[in-house]
Amino acid sequence: MLVAIAFPPSRVPWLAFLAFAPLLWALDHATSAGTRGATSRHAALLGLTSGAATTLCGFGFLVEVLVGAAALPPLVAYAALGLLALWSGLGVGLVAALAARAATSGLPVGPVFALLYGLHERIWPALLPWSFGAVWLDRGPIAQLAAYVGAPGLTALAIVPAAALVALARAPRSRPAHALVAGSLVLLAGAWWAGMMRASRVERPDGPPRSLRVGLVHLEPPREEARFAGLLEATRALEREGAELVVWSEGAVPGLVPVDELEARFGRGLPGVRVPTWVGVVLVDPEGRRSNSALHVTPSGVSARQDKRSLLPFAERTPVWTPLAALGLPPRDFVPGTRIEAAEVGATRTAATICYEDTLSRGMRALLDASEAELVVNLTHDGWFSHEPEVAERHLLLARLGAIELGRDLVRATEAGVTAWIDATGSVRARSTQRGPSTLLATPTARSERTLHAAWGDAPLAALGASALLLAERLRRRGERAAQRRGLSPSAPS
Repeated sequence: MLVAIAFPPSRVPWLAFLAFAPLLWALDHATSAGTRGATSRHAALLGLTSGAATTLCGFGFLVEVLVGAAALPPLVAYAALGLLALWSGLGVGLVAALAARAATSGLPVGPVFALLYGLHERIWPALLPWSFGAVWLDRGPIAQLAAYVGAPGLTALAIVPAAALVALARAPRSRPAHALVAGSLVLLAGAWWAGMMRASRVERPDGPPRSLRVGLVHLEPPREEARFAGLLEATRALEREGAELVVWSEGAVPGLVPVDELEARFGRGLPGVRVPTWVGVVLVDPEGRRSNSALHVTPSGVSARQDKRSLLPFAERTPVWTPLAALGLPPRDFVPGTRIEAAEVGATRTAATICYEDTLSRGMRALLDASEAELVVNLTHDGWFSHEPEVAERHLLLARLGAIELGRDLVRATEAGVTAWIDATGSVRARSTQRGPSTLLATPTARSERTLHAAWGDAPLAALGASALLLAERLRRRGERAAQRRGLSPSAPS
């Protein structure tokens, strides 16, 4: 429960670094009191309870979203939340059991749990992306380490203070506890220094910076007949202000646009607009299949098309484990995109993500690999969260982590969320309010350097986690052999 309360935006941000202390205390007590098998089972139950409670407290908004936006019956929505809580709890339970098993072999339970918990955020399949590492944003330079170890590494670092305090509280005179506290302080100090160095390099690049003037249209839904006219008017105004690229929100164009009418609709660009524009549109092919798409429209027509590759559960696709079809609900599935197309804007290569794709690390790295984009744009609706502004802020937080991981500036246009320019350090350089139509003119920097995380992903951290588990298993077997030798040794003569 403390984990959900402490997650930003929170009124008690300092609580984030103590939120895991109760669970770690219970795990440390379990590993010192029981046998190996009983300890693992006890730890799994503790993790299951903790993970389920965190999901119920932190994702309770999903009930309203599923009822209002996905048109699910309330009973089905509550059942879906319960299943999600159980699934999340199973993931944390597995982490706790593995950490407890490592602890019975002699490794400290706190650091092992921190490392495995961070990794599980990426490995354990989840309905929606989430990373506890976001607590480091706006808390000094440590968030910059996402460029090296990704959001899972930040999550592990966020749990380290609680692990050190629990070890010291349970054994205040123990040398291992003192060593753990000292090591934690050194680790956090090193992370602080590394973050400062990384932020300095991003803010002061070696060569002259190359920026692009990007206009972002934040247009709350007006009447359908006035919507397209309002978008065009806002785009023309941004063009007069000097915008070299304009970005609309996800699904900005009203209605469904048949694929075979693209040439007729956009073959000569947007009416009265000369600036290239990323346009959000729902396309439908001759067979009736829909795709959530972003079109790069220039005066010469559509130069790039990006279909959404990661479809949103319940809204754009029906998870196979949900018995919705048996309830007779209408199908909602879209067709996922399979290709990535970049668009040149002057000397800058841009690529588009749609909706929550700006929070998906694997997809963002695939986008960078395929497009070699120097600037990433995001078209988002966030209409699901129009009555939950804090949830839209969480989407922004996770997008900020993605910008750091990728080492790219990110510009995002939303309809009901937060329209913003995020630089490669994860800082929000400009943003709109969530209420009322507005436009934003940003000057993001085009960047071509690869971060360590963009190149290798979570592989280094996964290797460290696997090494910890292998070391624990080796220590366990060595202890068993030593116990067998003691048991077989002859008794000393009296």
